[in-house]
Amino acid sequence: MKAISMTMLGVLLLMGVNVPSRADLPPTHQATQATVRMFNGTIDGIDSFQQLVIIQTREEGQEIMRFLAFADPEVMKDLAKGDRVVVEVDQHGLAKKIVRDGPEPKGLRNSKD
Repeated sequence: MKAISMTMLGVLLLMGVNVPSRADLPPTHQATQATVRMFNGTIDGIDSFQQLVIIQTREEGQEIMRFLAFADPEVMKDLAKGDRVVVEVDQHGLAKKIVRDGPEPKGLRNSKD
């Protein structure tokens, strides 16, 4: 049995094992779709512990609540509930950049949740 195993191993080494390289593989969905999406809305809630932000936006005449994760806490720096913002979402669906859209309304800004 040991001789057969050694023989098989020798044959495989002589023939070479044909392992496909990355270049031989078809592109993945993520590799072909490297688009960044942007939209605007109003911050409805921030969960700094779970690194989630809730953005209320309007698309095709309907109000939509978007729950977005953010990897970098700096994304939410100086932002609070009620702020009008422009959101840039990366190809993985994470909020990459969130910036205030227009001047801050006087006296209407809520404290961070």
